[in-house]
Amino acid sequence: MRVEGHPRKGAEFEFYDASLSMKAPIIALTEKAAIYGTSFKQIEHLPDETVVIACWHGQYRTDGFLTTVGELRAKAKPIVEKHESEKKQRAAERKAAKGK
Repeated sequence: MRVEGHPRKGAEFEFYDASLSMKAPIIALTEKAAIYGTSFKQIEHLPDETVVIACWHGQYRTDGFLTTVGELRAKAKPIVEKHESEKKQRAAERKAAKGK
């Protein structure tokens, strides 16, 4: 499927937060369907080479980025790892505070 227009490069895309939410549409283009969502978690099960149009609300406009599931997965990995690490740290701190 050919994507027309002038989307920005996927390398410029950034996730909004650790929820991997876009706060705008994300559309994965497969041979059989266009899969619409608002979070990477809704399309992460797709193969790495799946083409994605990821939108992001900028300050004055919404930009579209042409990327792939694999590229987004690579961007998501450090965010998820940091979030999980912080979550474990908070749990350990709560447990330590209860023990005092």
